Amino acid sequence: MTAMVLLWVFMGLFAGYSSARLYKMFKGTEWKRNTLKTAFMFPGILFAVFFVLNALIWGEKSSGAVPFGTMFALVCLWFGISVPLVFIGSYLGFKKPVGEDPVKTNKIPRQIPEQACLCDLDNHLCAEITIVLCYFQLCSEDYNWWWRAYLTAGSSALYLFFYSIFYFFTKLEITKLVSGILYFGYMLIASYAFFVLTGTIGFYACFWFVRKIYSSVKID
Repeated sequence: MTAMVLLWVFMGLFAGYSSARLYKMFKGTEWKRNTLKTAFMFPGILFAVFFVLNALIWGEKSSGAVPFGTMFALVCLWFGISVPLVFIGSYLGFKKPVGEDPVKTNKIPRQIPEQACLCDLDNHLCAEITIVLCYFQLCSEDYNWWWRAYLTAGSSALYLFFYSIFYFFTKLEITKLVSGILYFGYMLIASYAFFVLTGTIGFYACFWFVRKIYSSVKID
């Protein structure tokens, strides 16, 4: 656990760098807002949920509660090391020029035709499925592929959370309210982390795919 915490703290440098590079590649200009979201959005949500769950354990006077000193130490590591490293990485990422796009794009966006709903497809996590759906989207002349790619892959986290609900009512014998809240709280944290992870995988898979196919297009 100590190794995981330290890894998360010092990976702030790479998080800020990669998010800044990607944001700049998509013609983003508000690098400070992007850096703040990188530094606070994911860990902030996790910390808030964990703090509420830990407060419930404190209320039960359980020995399994994380001491206040440990929580304070985590906050110090977060604000004292991780956040500054994110800003340093973001500064270095924005300072470095981005690579050229494989093809030139129109400055005036084209009108996107009405799209067919793909909501009835299964939520199996796989980079290949995300790429296939991205290909269908591009064939339908919808060039706004990035968020759909992220959500397509990340939606597998819903399956994980729904299965935890099924497992709770069919396999577990938890009767106390606090124990049930703790179970679903920790599963919510796990599902959220899984959503961010799988969504990132799906996005980068489609990002590589889009650049690959358009770099093969020959324009006279």
